[in-house]
Amino acid sequence: MLEGFEKIAIFSGRSYLSVTNNGLTFNKNAIQQLGTPKRIVFLLNPTQKKLAVQVCDDISDDDSIVFCQEGKTYENGLRINNRGLQLKLANMMDWDLEEKNYRIDGTYFDEDSAMIFDMNLAREFNKRNKKKASE
Repeated sequence: MLEGFEKIAIFSGRSYLSVTNNGLTFNKNAIQQLGTPKRIVFLLNPTQKKLAVQVCDDISDDDSIVFCQEGKTYENGLRINNRGLQLKLANMMDWDLEEKNYRIDGTYFDEDSAMIFDMNLAREFNKRNKKKASE
């Protein structure tokens, strides 16, 4: 009776990327929508101020980086610590990563196995104040 039907992946909530002074963090939904890939490449459109993350199966691509590791779960997301990329995005957007955090929703495009983040639509957040140990 269910012949010809396919399961549909359902994602609750948004897929997003956070850019902070500590790194770039992809939330669980973004990772799952990308298919928990082993490798990705970053693509930047500085004119439109958009960042794309594309799944890359070709290990010989010198610009690809390791993303997800087999056997790991990413309930709390995945952080990438690449200071060069952080600064490139911050400079392009005139962001102050010392004082603010930024969150950008992503849109997944199945035909390209890519998620695009429109940096123009970033939401800005104040950094949390951490109490000093003496307080």
